[in-house]
Amino acid sequence: MLERIGQNVLSHTKVVSGTAPAPLVFGVTLIVGLWLDLQAWIGVVGSIPRPLRATVAIAVTGVGVWILTLALLSFRKAETSPLPYVPTRALVAGNIFSRSRNPMYQAMVLVTAGLGLLLRSDWTLLLLVPATLLVHCAIVRREESYLEEKFGADYRRYKEQVPRYGWRLLSSHH
Repeated sequence: MLERIGQNVLSHTKVVSGTAPAPLVFGVTLIVGLWLDLQAWIGVVGSIPRPLRATVAIAVTGVGVWILTLALLSFRKAETSPLPYVPTRALVAGNIFSRSRNPMYQAMVLVTAGLGLLLRSDWTLLLLVPATLLVHCAIVRREESYLEEKFGADYRRYKEQVPRYGWRLLSSHH
């Protein structure tokens, strides 16, 4: 059923506006975190043995890249853009979007956390909390309003079926 959502929706010119792109938010988080590490080193992440830290960092970053790739392929398959300043032509609800409504943002958190671990940046990991809250409040909620206005009942049904973040571990529907 989710694959049918948005198939017959016409393109509109309205877009999500007034927000910084999430990649910029997470990129600035990493850069500011690294800068703060130079100013006031904490050293907790750096105290984790390098082989363990590198293994976890690569795994976390890899999972983030994998999720992001699946999400981008889903947008391509739906023939719509993942960019918030380009009008959405279809509600992407298949593949990884059938498990989480915001896998791209989850992926960006994982990639930033993985890079923070790899680069021994305590500040990046600490700043990830307010950055994630900023993305939720300033981007996700606006996108949800935009999608609900654009797709109406289809989007409301999608919201009822698919969690905003994370996956339902025990679920009778896929």
